[in-house]
Amino acid sequence: MTDLWSFLLQTLSLCLTALILLGAKALFRDKLSPRWQYGIWGLLALRALIPVGTFGWDRTVHLRWALERLRLPIELRLSSAFCSPYAPIRVRSPLPWLTGQPVSATDWLFVLWCAGALGLLIWFLGSYLRLRLALRRGRPAGPERLDQLHRAAERYGLSTCQAVEVPGLPSAFLCGVVRPVLVLPEGVPVDDKVLLHELLHLRHWDPAVGAALCLLRCLHWCDPLIWWCCDQIQNDCEAICDQRVLERLKGEERRDYGRILLSMVNERYPRAPGTSSMANGGQNIKRRIQCIARFRRYPQGMALGASCVALVLGAGCLLGSPAQAQAAERSAVPPGLDAGRAEGLAYVHTHRPSTPAGALDTYAKGVTSRNGIWVAMATDPADLSGLLEQLPEGRWDLPDALADGAPSGTMDWRIWDLRKGADGVWSGLLCVQSGDWSAWAAAGNGAVTPYVQSVALTQDRDGWYISPRSAFRPEPELFNIAYPDDALPPVHFVGGDGAYRVELSYQQVLGIDNTADSGSGFFQTSTFLTLPQPDAPFQTIWTSSAAKVTSNGQALRGTLTYAVLDRTAPSARAFDKALDKDWLASADYPSTIGETGSGGTTDLNGLEDWAFPAAFAVSFQDGGTEHRILLAEQEG
Repeated sequence: MTDLWSFLLQTLSLCLTALILLGAKALFRDKLSPRWQYGIWGLLALRALIPVGTFGWDRTVHLRWALERLRLPIELRLSSAFCSPYAPIRVRSPLPWLTGQPVSATDWLFVLWCAGALGLLIWFLGSYLRLRLALRRGRPAGPERLDQLHRAAERYGLSTCQAVEVPGLPSAFLCGVVRPVLVLPEGVPVDDKVLLHELLHLRHWDPAVGAALCLLRCLHWCDPLIWWCCDQIQNDCEAICDQRVLERLKGEERRDYGRILLSMVNERYPRAPGTSSMANGGQNIKRRIQCIARFRRYPQGMALGASCVALVLGAGCLLGSPAQAQAAERSAVPPGLDAGRAEGLAYVHTHRPSTPAGALDTYAKGVTSRNGIWVAMATDPADLSGLLEQLPEGRWDLPDALADGAPSGTMDWRIWDLRKGADGVWSGLLCVQSGDWSAWAAAGNGAVTPYVQSVALTQDRDGWYISPRSAFRPEPELFNIAYPDDALPPVHFVGGDGAYRVELSYQQVLGIDNTADSGSGFFQTSTFLTLPQPDAPFQTIWTSSAAKVTSNGQALRGTLTYAVLDRTAPSARAFDKALDKDWLASADYPSTIGETGSGGTTDLNGLEDWAFPAAFAVSFQDGGTEHRILLAEQEG
């Protein structure tokens, strides 16, 4: 967390998780065991440790929208050093750190929060150090106490630790995580059941849980809900320890254990980090005694049901839903072109395209409709401020100069030869063409000039972004952008074995279904979807290949088969396995793009594999001999 807003997003998400867990615990209080009641808090710990949106799954769509609407009117008037209004709220770490000198009011509020967290941490450490110094005034436990401790540990199969006696203590407790010490009241007899309780704390590392809770209190020192949850976690820790003790006791011993707890109702207990005490306050002990009265062993079959409930809660609290599933939760209607800068930016930050197809669709529709909000949604946050400076004052109209020569109007689009470079950036040729059927009919024979632009796609935690690499240019020789065509250059793959040289030209055209059917039967019509689909997958793919085989400078004729490889240097086994499939694509040689080796498919649920080939394995025969050759992409 590097600014006030990332802290607010993280803590709001943590509070939402806490409320869900508290509701679930109340619902299953008498149905699931204390082990489940205590263990389910692990989800809160994971939520506190994992920054919001780390895995691209999130359940904070509405939280982000509300927080952005609150943040942007403030930050657009400030010049904060810790955050920029042109970048979305991003939680980089669950821990705070300062990235510069505070300048604005929100910067100083974040510094104040950091100072509070640091101050509370120092206070907790001081409390722990004072307690350790106080323990030094004690003396090692005597032989009788050690003998009692070892007998109790041996009876119940538990390990022991160093023990000291300190005068004036009301009850025993554990202190320390790395080198735990069992602290006993000097001159006061201690029941074996109390020793059993503390040894069980030792076995299950409960002092470490106490230390972790102190850190959580420090990070969220201003959040009363989290503090209350920390108290509940400590109470559940004692409750599960009671459960473990009762499972080892029988009959009258259990009633004696309840009487021991009753005697501690008015006792104080330590709150220093890394400690664990059997006493935890009068009201809490009363509840624990009530639980002892209705103690029962939970059947083994309950474990399956408890695990299922925990998995469902974990999926909801930690993962939420993927970005595609969140589309229904977003605002379907964007603000108008005359929306205020803050309202438009809030929409942009919370509607980032989650897929490469969604980024292309958002960008293409934004450019051709001159809608600056849509273009901004698919613009890298680092370039967003420059884009907004060029928009008309107070409006989101995209000037023609920023459209780089793109035509205006309702357009369909395709991306040609989208492939990933060594630098991790995807590049391809974006083609747009009129999607208005009346324009096609008026032009005659469907001849509407397409426009093409070289683009790059990058991805970060917030989504996919488009970076133009050239201006749009008309491509009159290209008839239809949806199918491969030699009007645009293909990607060339070459290889040879000394006697033969093989060249394979390859084109791939990807797109989405941008039409919606309305009506039924004879009156059914198709309409073009004018709103962006930022979460759409690729749904259509068409490919074409052309081949050329030469030997000693002479062009050969025939047909070769080829298999797509996902690595540029596959193993010999992977190479042969690719060519030994029952069905392989084929291409005649010599040939040109569009003549042979063409095919396509449409899957409205989304294509599973649309990645551009890294290499090809080809097989052909000459003179009755099979030749197998690896083809790599030709440089330049």
